[in-house]
Amino acid sequence: MILRCISADRPCVQRVYKSTDHNVVCVCNATYCDDIKPLITIPNGKAVIYVSSLAGKRFKKSVISVSEEEITDAAGINLVSLSEATRKRALEAYFGENDAAGINLVSLSEATRKRALEAYFGENGIGYNMGRVPIASTDFSTREYSYADTAGDMEMKTFSLLEDDLKYKIPYILTAMNLTGGAIRLFASPWSAPGWMKTNGRMKVSEQWLRQHVANWSGNSDFFLENILCKLTLHYTFLKHFEASNNSILQKSQIPYILTAMNLTGGAIRLFASPWSAPGWMKTNGRMKGGGMLKGAVNGEYYQSYAIYLTKFFEEYAKNGVPFWGMTLQNEPSSGMLPFYGWQTMLFTADMERDFAKGILGPMFKSNKATKDLKVMALDDNRLWLPRWADNIFNDPEATKYVDGIGVHWYMNALVPATACTGSMGIHGPILGDWYRAEEYAEDIITNLNNFVSGWVDWNMWLNERGGPTWVNNFVDSPIIVNATTDEFYKQPMFYAIGHFSKFIKAGSKRIATKVDGKQAVLATAVNYQGRRTLVLLNHHDDSQDVVITDSATGHHISLNVDPHCVVTVLWERQ
Repeated sequence: MILRCISADRPCVQRVYKSTDHNVVCVCNATYCDDIKPLITIPNGKAVIYVSSLAGKRFKKSVISVSEEEITDAAGINLVSLSEATRKRALEAYFGENDAAGINLVSLSEATRKRALEAYFGENGIGYNMGRVPIASTDFSTREYSYADTAGDMEMKTFSLLEDDLKYKIPYILTAMNLTGGAIRLFASPWSAPGWMKTNGRMKVSEQWLRQHVANWSGNSDFFLENILCKLTLHYTFLKHFEASNNSILQKSQIPYILTAMNLTGGAIRLFASPWSAPGWMKTNGRMKGGGMLKGAVNGEYYQSYAIYLTKFFEEYAKNGVPFWGMTLQNEPSSGMLPFYGWQTMLFTADMERDFAKGILGPMFKSNKATKDLKVMALDDNRLWLPRWADNIFNDPEATKYVDGIGVHWYMNALVPATACTGSMGIHGPILGDWYRAEEYAEDIITNLNNFVSGWVDWNMWLNERGGPTWVNNFVDSPIIVNATTDEFYKQPMFYAIGHFSKFIKAGSKRIATKVDGKQAVLATAVNYQGRRTLVLLNHHDDSQDVVITDSATGHHISLNVDPHCVVTVLWERQ
């Protein structure tokens, strides 16, 4: 490997992996980490450009002139035009959170951990301001757990947060909130009810399914996609028919990291929560792991009990100083149709989510101080379920009183995306310095922003060199990889790809209609925030591209040459 420095606001110390200059990470430790300062002012008649590329540039900054001369010869040029005729609300936020993030943070020294948090949330970081917090365990936990594992506790008298919350999440969320000035929004998502609430008695499915499918998933993405699409197709008829017919250790775990994040952002982080599963004893399969749904009839006693379970989650976090902005009703609810699914999940159909939200959960939330203002999102699954899932919910006037939006994942051409996660298909786990995963992220964000999403959330913020920890060996990649042995962490190209959006697109920005004509070899998206234009370009070709940006509202033109395989952010003031 090779170490070198590239100019930036605070230069990146690069480490090159493999035999080429293309696999580059930026190395951070207790004494040093590259950063990017806020762009306060832009000189009149100028545009500021930041570039990150396959060749090794990381937020390389330059200033060019804005011209009023119209381009007459467009041969071989990418013409990017901005029109404010129709404007929509732009991306609100970026973040990610799970047990693995906190576990990897705590493996670092205090000084290195502080730099890892500042990289995302600090003034000179990339501006994360939203967080997704799982409700109990997920595939990126070290084990299967819920907050109420006492079978038959329908009133949730034994409900308690665990060390995973108090040590690995809450302290760092609070720090991030402080770093962002209180602007972070949190939302929660469940993976599974407690196992005793499910028909299989577990949050997870069988080991046989796990061994077979995770192996195939990690080695052959085409096989996985074909397999899962086949299963979803086979279950579609069933689903359609089914819808028609039917504290004691709180201070040690997840909470400290949430509190840290809150502090780093000045309390500006917005959190949302997501359940993977109810406690296993509440499910038809008897476990949090594996396909199954809540026992009994929809909105029966188990649904009532589960609503209490979810409400208590928000109450306990509020007691620890962590307020939530929103939640998703269930993480990937369609996976609950698969009886041998490899980790925590629980089945909800669109009709079940609609009826649960309007019949029990919504009214309960509205009557509780900790949950009365929560934004509730449905689906939290793959785009192939749209628009039918949304239609089932939002065509019901009563349901719209309690459901505020839709979350989607980026798998299978996966609108806010509830999460993205790379390294889960094809080559499994981290690839240090891989640029092409950065391009995947940039293309996905541009596509989603141009289709009116309001937020984009990454899944894993910090993983170890293997891509975990994960109790089901679901190793994936992450924007930051932690090396606990050497007390350092590596900023992957994905980190910078996300930063080209999260650092410069402010919450409350308005999307500007963007059109690419001429050569059409780049992807582009643009927003306006208080008169400042922000345009992000992606060139995923092997050759450089000539680009001319035209701001129709002002008649200004910006000409630049875009490097091969790069992400570019261009900023200028409307004058």
